[in-house]
Amino acid sequence: MRAALILLLATLAPPAGAAPEPAPAGVPAPPAGEQHLVYDLYQGGRRVGSREVRVHFVPPDEVVPFETRLIESYEEATVEVAGRTVRHTARASAHGGAGTASFVVSVADDGEVRELQGRQAEDGHWEVVEIRPGAREQWSWRRSEVDLSSLDLLDPVRHRRLGDAPTASILLAETAQVLSGPVTDLGEATVEVGGRELLVHRWSWEPEGGGRAEFAWTPEGVLARFDLTVLGTRLRAVLREAPEREVFGTIDLPDGFGGPAVQEQDL
Repeated sequence: MRAALILLLATLAPPAGAAPEPAPAGVPAPPAGEQHLVYDLYQGGRRVGSREVRVHFVPPDEVVPFETRLIESYEEATVEVAGRTVRHTARASAHGGAGTASFVVSVADDGEVRELQGRQAEDGHWEVVEIRPGAREQWSWRRSEVDLSSLDLLDPVRHRRLGDAPTASILLAETAQVLSGPVTDLGEATVEVGGRELLVHRWSWEPEGGGRAEFAWTPEGVLARFDLTVLGTRLRAVLREAPEREVFGTIDLPDGFGGPAVQEQDL
């Protein structure tokens, strides 16, 4: 039940020493500074919640000679899953670029709280720890077993890994599951965002066990819309307004991002 719910709601980091990830030829580079994105979540045509996302673009400096991105997300929704009404909230932060990646996700489903902390080590393998009151569990995956995390789908550069191969294995940051399935390029289309028609490129992903997903990104790498079908229910997230291409200046990373290890935190 929990896994299905998070797969419905989640939208959704390279190893240290890897080369920076330039945008493919002909693809506009993402703007510097910060993007503020707000999504409305719909189930069966009815609005059931929202997701607020901030993408911070941290410019290169003498310590980190390539751009990194810090993603912060807050989501809340009340959805019907298998005849049950579930209140879901989630806070997430993820750090990605050409160095070691990490994320922290705090989730509450009907008051049941847990935290997941993950990092990608220097050899590319992933370690994830789930912490609950009085309990702790840990998982590990080789680099070849995970192509990207669900939070990478919000990253204007790293999401492009979804189309790198005929199949993709995605680490769901809110459940510590890795699901694999075929990926299909659906081509270009337009979607309405805030009264404007935006050009997007669409992809589908069909993980094992059902739950087909479709994603639509703008040429700048902004996730404009996604659709998921799980347990016979269709869920859609739609960007409320297209972001402005503004430059905000230097962004300071909070303590703890990009460090050598994940530190457990009390819930």
